[in-house]
Amino acid sequence: MKRKLHSLVAFVVAAAVSATPAAAQNLNFFVGGGAAFGMQDLSEDTGTGWIGFAGAGVPISSVPGAVIGLTGFYAHIPYNPGDDATNIPGLFADLGYVFGATTPNKIKPYIRFGAGVMQHRYSTGGSYSGEDSETKAGGAIGAGLNYVMPSVTPFIGVHFVTGGSDTSFLAAYLGFAFGGSKKP
Repeated sequence: MKRKLHSLVAFVVAAAVSATPAAAQNLNFFVGGGAAFGMQDLSEDTGTGWIGFAGAGVPISSVPGAVIGLTGFYAHIPYNPGDDATNIPGLFADLGYVFGATTPNKIKPYIRFGAGVMQHRYSTGGSYSGEDSETKAGGAIGAGLNYVMPSVTPFIGVHFVTGGSDTSFLAAYLGFAFGGSKKP
């Protein structure tokens, strides 16, 4: 199963890199993190967890405000009580849209959709084995606000991420975007 995940990740990265050379000067990077809350079956006996993510995006020049990119994330949602937890790494291809991208406003709302692969890893006492993990397709939808500045753009947002009822969570986060076009 791990070999399939690695092959899929390599394919997605190769496709993204080969599709973006002309727009590479507008490549932007982002990083962030925040709280993760189990949803559906994952909400039973779980506490507030955390999520960290990083990614890159390229504007779609024919549609101002549209961006395509990749996001990698890792979420940790603990069970109450004890040391058990569900850990969820994933890699999604994303499509986003920033409203008012061509306006001079500094605060710009955005939406983002993603699909890709994620892994549900159940950890007992701080460790897990291969039998305790499952790789599956997943998806995400989210929205937030950007505060556009010349060198860095802070953003806040909320995303719902799911790979089925046992691997669904809500993430509330803060992040920072770097690079890309310097136009507001």
